[in-house]
Amino acid sequence: MRKIVQTIVLLCLVLYPVFLHASGRLTPGDEKRGLTSFYRGAYETAIEEYYRLWIRDRKNKARAKDLAAVLQADQQFERAQKVLAQAGIRGQLLGEALLAAGNFNDARYEFKYVLEQPGKHGRARFFLGLLEYLQDNYAEAAEYFWKAQKQSPSQASIHLYLARTFHRLAESATIERDYFVSRANEEFGRTVKIDPSFWQVHRDLALFAEQNEEWDKALKQWKKVRSVIGNAQEVKHALAAIKPHIPTPTITATPEVVIATAALDPPEFEALEIQSFPIPKKAPRIRVGLGQKMPSLAFACLGEWRAVNIHGKQFWQGLAKTGYRIERYPQGGWVLKNWKGKRLKRFRKRMILEPLDPKQVMVVINLYQNTGYLWSVGERKNRYYRGKLEVQPCRKRLRLVNKLSLDEYLLSVIPGEMPALWPLEALKAQTVVARTDTLLRRKRHKQEGFDVCSNVHCAMYRGVSAEHPRTFQAIVETQDEVLKKGKKYLPTFYSHSCGGMTQGYQEAWCNKFPNPYHPQGVYDFTGNTLQIQSLPLAPGAINPWLAENPEVFCNTPKYSAARNFRWIKILTRGELSAVLDRRYGIGTLQELRITERSPSAYVRKILVKGSRGKKSIRGDYIRSALGGLRSNLFTVLPIPEPKQPKTPAQAWIIWGGGWGHGVGLCQVGAGVMGRQGYDYRTILKHYFPEGTVHSWK
Repeated sequence: MRKIVQTIVLLCLVLYPVFLHASGRLTPGDEKRGLTSFYRGAYETAIEEYYRLWIRDRKNKARAKDLAAVLQADQQFERAQKVLAQAGIRGQLLGEALLAAGNFNDARYEFKYVLEQPGKHGRARFFLGLLEYLQDNYAEAAEYFWKAQKQSPSQASIHLYLARTFHRLAESATIERDYFVSRANEEFGRTVKIDPSFWQVHRDLALFAEQNEEWDKALKQWKKVRSVIGNAQEVKHALAAIKPHIPTPTITATPEVVIATAALDPPEFEALEIQSFPIPKKAPRIRVGLGQKMPSLAFACLGEWRAVNIHGKQFWQGLAKTGYRIERYPQGGWVLKNWKGKRLKRFRKRMILEPLDPKQVMVVINLYQNTGYLWSVGERKNRYYRGKLEVQPCRKRLRLVNKLSLDEYLLSVIPGEMPALWPLEALKAQTVVARTDTLLRRKRHKQEGFDVCSNVHCAMYRGVSAEHPRTFQAIVETQDEVLKKGKKYLPTFYSHSCGGMTQGYQEAWCNKFPNPYHPQGVYDFTGNTLQIQSLPLAPGAINPWLAENPEVFCNTPKYSAARNFRWIKILTRGELSAVLDRRYGIGTLQELRITERSPSAYVRKILVKGSRGKKSIRGDYIRSALGGLRSNLFTVLPIPEPKQPKTPAQAWIIWGGGWGHGVGLCQVGAGVMGRQGYDYRTILKHYFPEGTVHSWK
């Protein structure tokens, strides 16, 4: 009886919309309301509107794709795959919906159907390899992954899973074990070479070393994992478990022998050819933070130098190419020493170190500089700087600031932000953008005692060693030029690659949701008005668009950077939990969903739910929160357990495009435009339609 009642209810649900349609009483769906609701994350309303649109025309595949996309965004994967199937839509979209619903066999069937169609279909091969891998069919998985990486050699995730497959094959092999291990290590190496953010490589190598009781290797790899994601619980437990297996080195005490402390070797300096730069009168000055909380400072100058106090009075003059040190004085304050340690002059307040010859540069010896990227540990070396060095005593530590003109600063920044061998017009566009950006945001570190920092948080600044004649030319030929809107500086952000679509800075960083019918983004192709008018993309168009290679400037094989145009990451529950729990204390991850997009399709907000709580993450923090994504232009597809599809997902596939926040200038796109003959003003007008080039004065 119960089954009969359930059947009747189901039939009523199916036939009721048909009855309403026939009687003319079905309210037509509101596409505008559905689209706005989808981008704002109001999925129930969006589903209602797109369902009404689709039920009136079940043969309309575009409507079915939109409805299925909204259902998938709301984690209703079974309903999504049924809508696609009823509309007669086969292939990649249906296969992904079936996979997320836990229907692995039918998903495999759909992906194989894709391979029968004309084209390369590297994405379908990757999904087939993943299906075989998840079901322990490693020989078949290796074949699919191998073919997929042949078609998409720049996709780091394919190399990672090919490496993992070889490791699984090595575990059960006897004669061929060494071959599989060797091949796995090769693919792991290719993974981190393509994308250094893949800290999972070090985790895999650590676990494999533990299996083979190679404790020294395991310790080394776990430390690399810790350098990227910090002291996550898994890392702590792993290091604690390894510690008993690492023998403590025995030190033989010999009290009768006194070992003298060796004197520091005199520093060696590069033979730099420093090109004189014309600095106009009243040129803007920039204060660049080189170091904070420094216990001491070692420095030199390639020419003679002097130290002056805050009143401009000289209190010491030093020799050229000779090392000096500044250290804490035992009785308080600081002391200037020569390289051998002789005390030269005490001081307590801020002082300036400057060359006597303005054409010479200061040297900071053995200075550590971090790139600012999640996966980078930075580098320590001698660094050469134009201008002056300001030494600021601050709570028993030192703060080091480089003071120089704006264009002298740009001489180092431009080649650090864009390869100097790229087209000159692209370099000139980058120069105008960076000059404007620096002037607009030069007070962002005011409370810390300087204008801008020296890593990617502001702009990569490496001093004189980074300078290049071509970027020197770009700066001279655009001297004083900035972008303005009216009389105000135009916000001129820039990122590496926009993935084919930029977004406005209001979309990226304002808490208020922007009007989706007034998008600030730019489709990355000049004159392509049809594409510009299509913004915002319909829900069913986002996933296919990220899977395709649209004709845009930044989609080009001419630059190695183009590998970031489309990318994929698969993050397991354990990998994501390690990062998210340490930051937000949510425990083991159970659900990850997108809850808001910008009108340019970039993800503005995600919701992560764990065993101990949930957290909503907004804006650019999303990229680092999910373990170092290339950009916020992505879609998410959960992968359930093969035998337990109703349990929390075991991993999430993140398919995205571009590298960076996607606001303003697309550097790869600008490089291609320069190669195609566009001048820098046209490039600037393309990415900043509201801006005009003016003098900063």
